[in-house]
Amino acid sequence: MGLLFEITNNKPILFPLPDILPNTLNYEFASQIQTRWDYTDQGRTIFVNQNNHGVAVGNVIALDTNGAYQKLDTSTAGNDILIGAVNSIGDPGAHWFSYIPVGIRSNFALPALIRIGGYAYVDHNSPGNLLASPAPNGSSIPVAIKLSATETLLLDDTGGGGSDSSKVYVLASADELATLTVDEGTMAYVADSRAPQGIGEYALYIYADSAWTLLSTEDSVKSDARSYLTTLLHTSGATTSLAQIGHGCRVVNVNVE
Repeated sequence: MGLLFEITNNKPILFPLPDILPNTLNYEFASQIQTRWDYTDQGRTIFVNQNNHGVAVGNVIALDTNGAYQKLDTSTAGNDILIGAVNSIGDPGAHWFSYIPVGIRSNFALPALIRIGGYAYVDHNSPGNLLASPAPNGSSIPVAIKLSATETLLLDDTGGGGSDSSKVYVLASADELATLTVDEGTMAYVADSRAPQGIGEYALYIYADSAWTLLSTEDSVKSDARSYLTTLLHTSGATTSLAQIGHGCRVVNVNVE
């Protein structure tokens, strides 16, 4: 005799029990099923039936663009997003394997524009929606992975809860700082800080006391404790650039040996 029961969100739906059970069953069967389910970690384990899967216990795996499981390969586009780690092969059949996913599996569908095996990111320009790639000036931390058209892995590591105070924005120019709405402590790397710091030079800012404050510039990080040492090997007259000096700085002393 076998028992059939529904599984929803990785949980066996055993209750409420019917008022009348077959003569060979008592009401303890439900608790026994639940106990064995929990012991074998069925709530997290995902079983896959895939011919010629080629994986082994301990392999980390990804979902390719066709929805097939592959060994994680960071050099191959589409096979470079970690889905989980294989914990068994050959059970319940020759072509089966199981794995523990990196997040929490849930029965809801991600937007069609997000590929199977791909990341989903928060859309900062449309509250409540998700994108297949990070939004401009948005968080680059993914919040979910698409397992199938109906299943999703929710990622529980979102960078300190995903608050703005935990983010570092990457911006093309300092002009974009004014377009951000952020919390205290947010940092921003600006590829081109422009005047007065320097056209084409990077800079790091922090949002403190309701304003962006400059932390460091490309010039300031090119010094060693505000000193610079160079060795000249010229045997005749020549011009050599010793160091870049940031705005508001001055040379205090020069030693020649």
